[in-house]
Amino acid sequence: HAFSSEGETYLALAQSVCERGVSRDVCEEDTVQPHSAILQWNRATKLFGEVLSLTDQDNIALRGSAVQDSKLQIHEYALRVDAGMARDWQFLDVGNGVRLLVLASGSRGALV
Repeated sequence: HAFSSEGETYLALAQSVCERGVSRDVCEEDTVQPHSAILQWNRATKLFGEVLSLTDQDNIALRGSAVQDSKLQIHEYALRVDAGMARDWQFLDVGNGVRLLVLASGSRGALV
């Protein structure tokens, strides 16, 4: 699921090794679920990668300019979610600066 927030583009990947229709009990008994991932578009590398620690919008507010290409990957981090049987994502901008990323999980319900 791709979404944009504050001028940045993200890709949320729901990962599950169980097929749809397999019961939660059977799936969790037989397998360990991989963690789902949030990736961010890196304008310098032109690839989705780990989440960048500072966005252009934040850097403009702090320093008056966008993050330099050479400094984009400083302090990047892997954002992973232990979501169990992950199925789907939904990004919601509910107003007043509140943004939610919701994950539907077949084994853990909705994660916000």
